[in-house]
Amino acid sequence: MMEVKSYKGMEDKHVSVGLIDNDTYRTERKKHHFFRIFQGFAISNTIIEDLLVKNVKDVVITYYGNNRIKYRSSLKDWIEKGEKYQNKIKDGTDDLQIVLSVRFMNEE
Repeated sequence: MMEVKSYKGMEDKHVSVGLIDNDTYRTERKKHHFFRIFQGFAISNTIIEDLLVKNVKDVVITYYGNNRIKYRSSLKDWIEKGEKYQNKIKDGTDDLQIVLSVRFMNEE
């Protein structure tokens, strides 16, 4: 397994945000990570590009909201159906996010 790091919210520090396990990217999200306006979750575009290079096929998000739910989607869906959201880091850096609605994910 390979650790994946990215910005923590709007802070200018990197933290572990998931793991690559063979051809699957596994990550966890808490209730405050859910984008209500998009009805989905975000992944940094930088991570999406890295996952492509590493031949990742699937994304599994374990969501800890009111209940624990696992969502599975293809990386292809993130690229083709995801919406762009510009996240601004405190130091002024732009961190483009790709947001995918849960309607394009399968519950496990």
